[in-house]
Formats: sequence, structure tokens, C-alpha cells
Amino acid sequence: PNVQTYSCVSSSCRIQQCNPGRGDCNGNYMDGCETNTDTSVSNCGMCGNVCTVANGTPTCTTGSCRVNTCNTGFRDCNMSATDGCETNITNDAANCNGCGLACSRPFAVGTCMNSTCNFVCQPGRVDLDGNPTNGCEYGCTAMGSDMPDLAFGDGDCDGIDGNASAAIFVAKNGNDSN
Repeated sequence: PNVQTYSCVSSSCRIQQCNPGRGDCNGNYMDGCETNTDTSVSNCGMCGNVCTVANGTPTCTTGSCRVNTCNTGFRDCNMSATDGCETNITNDAANCNGCGLACSRPFAVGTCMNSTCNFVCQPGRVDLDGNPTNGCEYGCTAMGSDMPDLAFGDGDCDGIDGNASAAIFVAKNGNDSN
């Protein structure tokens, strides 16, 4: 069964060639071409070709090794079975919690820890408004305390000259009864 060509030499028969997608991987003439090399993970494409996948589980499809599933925390981002599930999505800032999910914000350096993006502002930049879409939008280098001065310098990088939590704002044309 599943044998394309037999041969007999000195009263000993053997399988000379199996049908495509089949293999005599155990070398036993009696059971013919017993292995389906199109689907066998331990004989994928030909006898003895074992499929392995780094950080995952392999499968054999039409005689080619492929990634079946990835271990928890890993993904096959480049879709190549040769390096398996190559991406650790728990700590890769370019692929945080999924392929291509980069931790990036303007003027910030992104990191990935436990599949969660975190950001650190670049030197001289501050996330003043807490809006993640514009990142570290405020250009400022903290120099300690910030007393109001005629140069209107922002020494504590809170967005105003002086301390924002102690500031009182008034309008020139305001109403004193308000």
C-alpha cells in the first residue's frame, strides 16, 4: 500500500520508491510506506526530518514545517518557521503585547514590561498635559525651585513661571466682583 516501486534482490524485497507524500520511515517492507510525510511532525517532507519550533509547537503541512502555536508570551511576528516564535511580546518595545504594537510617543523612549508600554521622556522634555497622543510635548529642563521672576523662566517645568499649584490667574478686563 502507498508504494510506487518495489524491488527484489537475492530473494529480499524492499521498497524502492513511495508515492508522493508517503515514506517508508521504519524500513519495514511489510507495512509499506507507512508514514504520511505531508503531515508527520517527526518525518515532515521526508523520513527523519523532525519539525521543531523555538518557543512554540510545530505542525507539518504539505511536507513543510510551520508554527502551529506559540508559547505564552511569544509570537511569530516574522511568519518564519525557521526561527519559530521569535518575539517575546512581554518585553519587546517594538512588539509589546502583540506583533507590531510599538511603544512610541513623541519625544519619549518606550519600554515594554509585562506586555505593558511605559514611557520615559527624553532629556529636556516633559509630559505636561498627560495626553499620551502628544507624548512629552513640553520642552523644559528642570532647575529646581521656581520663584516668579521678570524673565518668566519655568525652573520646575510645570508650565508657568512660579509654582502652578500656588498660582492665581486674573484677567486684565475681569470683574472684581467675580
